[in-house]
Amino acid sequence: MAAKQQHDEARTSQHATPAGYSTASEATPALRAAGLTLAQLMRAGMLGAPLGELPALQDGGTWENVYALAKHDSVEAIAWAGLGEAARAALAGELRKSWGSAADLTLLRQLQFDVERERITAQMETDGLSWLPLKGVLIAGYYPQPGLRSMSDNDILYGFVEPEPDGRGFRIKGATEAERAETVERGTEAIVGIMEGLGYRGEHVGASKDDCFFKDPMFNFEMHRGLMDDLDEDIPEFCAYYKNPWLRARRDPADPLRFTFSPADEYLYFLAHAYKHFSRAGCGVRFIADEWVLLGHFGDELSGSYLEGELETLGLAEFDRLVRDMAQAVFGGEGEAPRLTDDQQRLWFYLLGCGTYGTTENRVAHRLQELAEEGKSAGEARAEYLGSRFLPSYTWCCRYYPVLRGRKWLYPGFLVFRALRGVAVHPGRLLGELRVILRR
Repeated sequence: MAAKQQHDEARTSQHATPAGYSTASEATPALRAAGLTLAQLMRAGMLGAPLGELPALQDGGTWENVYALAKHDSVEAIAWAGLGEAARAALAGELRKSWGSAADLTLLRQLQFDVERERITAQMETDGLSWLPLKGVLIAGYYPQPGLRSMSDNDILYGFVEPEPDGRGFRIKGATEAERAETVERGTEAIVGIMEGLGYRGEHVGASKDDCFFKDPMFNFEMHRGLMDDLDEDIPEFCAYYKNPWLRARRDPADPLRFTFSPADEYLYFLAHAYKHFSRAGCGVRFIADEWVLLGHFGDELSGSYLEGELETLGLAEFDRLVRDMAQAVFGGEGEAPRLTDDQQRLWFYLLGCGTYGTTENRVAHRLQELAEEGKSAGEARAEYLGSRFLPSYTWCCRYYPVLRGRKWLYPGFLVFRALRGVAVHPGRLLGELRVILRR
């Protein structure tokens, strides 16, 4: 027990390097050239200093490579903004058309999400639901101009809330845990009614801390009852810190049902969420741009004893230094091109390979690495991973498939159905996982 505690504490303070990070520099010379050029375009786009001509690509890199990497990491618009008119005109016709259309779509999606979000939150306020915008909803507005940050969904924390009795923040209404649980359930019923009334369909409603709602042509809203849940039990310090998601919220003086975090608390949640992705399946280079935007928008408000203390509490001090330094290296300093150290280049190419939301290969590799760090042999780690994937617990299944709740007799048949469905619907994903397992 003592050894495990020491291991957990070391992991919390050090945040071990994800599996695959050390091999990120193994990209082909052509992709490395394209990746470094993408960094240069993103820098130019973020700083509002578009390049007058196309940079020369080395080692066989192509502009199709550059665009493919930008698309993989959802930064097409930022990179497009880094090209001046003459540079854009020098691109091949089809590539120029595709890239420009992707940038236009980024702006259109942002504007459409803004309008749709106002409709939803107006109805929430009519029904007495408090709400707090999260992550990209806010960060997109901090970018130098509209339409630079891509947006696939909007995240909103919601609930019926009241002040904490001691005046320190807010909480879900109710004097006891049971009363607050009833309030959460009532809030879920209210949000389902609102979203369905606006033409949305819900998926996995009530399964975890957030419910996903979709509507054609491209709307996706994640409505959060909480910020962390038992799915995040591998990062217990995060779960404890965000047990009451409203504790650090501040009421908008002009709108009593709209809440925000302080600049420091907004940054802390951004960093905690980014680290979850980084330490699991990985995350792309867009979050480095987000980091730069947050640092520039809030300035000195993202320094000082309060933030430093909370970073230590969350075990994020080292990760904070890593991403701050990386953002400064890519977007700060002098010259047209970023000046990255060897370590920063490895990080850049690791992030580029992750894509916007990470990869299955990274997720598998990271989990096997964690099991190895717990003292499991390679064979034991593989067996435990496969067991968790093909024979998930009844509790886990109920979380994602609420129809199983109270019907445990369906559980064995569901496992068979789930396995057959996975082979039929996602054969490539399963083969990818198996390839990673067999290689390690």
